[in-house]
Amino acid sequence: VQETGTWDLIMLNALVKRGIRTLNYRNLVETSELANAIFNKKESDLHVLNCTYYVPSERKNPREEHMNERIPGAKYYDLTYIANKGGANPLMLPTENVFKEAMEKLKIRKTDTVVCYDNSGIFASPRVWWTMKVYGLHNAYVLNGGFPKWKKEKLPIEGGEETSETIQGKKTSDSFNYIQDPKKTLDLEMILKIIKLKKDKKISYQIIDARPESRFKGTADEPFKIYRKGHIPEALNIPFASLLNEDKTQYRTVSEIQKIVKAKCIDLNIPITSYCGSGVLACVMLLGLDEAGAKSLTLYDGSWAEFGSKDEANWDKISANLSDLCKL
Repeated sequence: VQETGTWDLIMLNALVKRGIRTLNYRNLVETSELANAIFNKKESDLHVLNCTYYVPSERKNPREEHMNERIPGAKYYDLTYIANKGGANPLMLPTENVFKEAMEKLKIRKTDTVVCYDNSGIFASPRVWWTMKVYGLHNAYVLNGGFPKWKKEKLPIEGGEETSETIQGKKTSDSFNYIQDPKKTLDLEMILKIIKLKKDKKISYQIIDARPESRFKGTADEPFKIYRKGHIPEALNIPFASLLNEDKTQYRTVSEIQKIVKAKCIDLNIPITSYCGSGVLACVMLLGLDEAGAKSLTLYDGSWAEFGSKDEANWDKISANLSDLCKL
């Protein structure tokens, strides 16, 4: 369960003082703020990550796009490679070894500042933001508007091979000691226990399906067509796109997000877990909910790719007690 604590507030205030961001959002950086930080060299420990990901049907090459044009100094974060290949879906959160290796290659320490963006505006960047949080990199943010807004404002871009940088500042023994926080994710077994406890009216835990309404209702096909249609029992539907502006490149204001959530009868004081098809767009929801002031957030990482491919025959035999939720 994610909770905003003293550490987050200290880091937030420090970033405001150092000029990288304002207090408009807790997790979002505006293009003007990032440009100011990059070109005025206000952050020696600042890393900009291009987190662009496209579903296979789009037939686009995000790495090639990155080589052609990107925010100056940005490095490419490959969501399909930095993942748990043995997981329930191909985009599961990476194991500790995979993530640590990736961070060492990208030269990102736990104490560094990371700004994630993607070429679609808001799509995969919140997924990388959440991954950073899961592994204890507290100072992670998403560029509101992404690359489309950056280019629209005619800010500088670069292309070609990435430049190699040496790590500046003191490197300590735990600089790359990334450890996964198990309280920020749920597995299938825990989801099944929550469903049972909700059906028995023993808990008021909330499950949000961030997919489009047609997929939630089962009236549209799933992208990979190997999963059955429908949704997780006891789940509510808030499409991720409803938290964004019309062209899906920026988040709505905090007050607008709060109104959307309230209209769906979501209580921000009660624990919430989010899921989608593959666990990527659920993180768009998690970031929005965090901005709205949600107290406890988790990700069901397997999402519908896992749940929708499993046989329900023996699920009624699952036992669940309130004590099962103690680890959350």
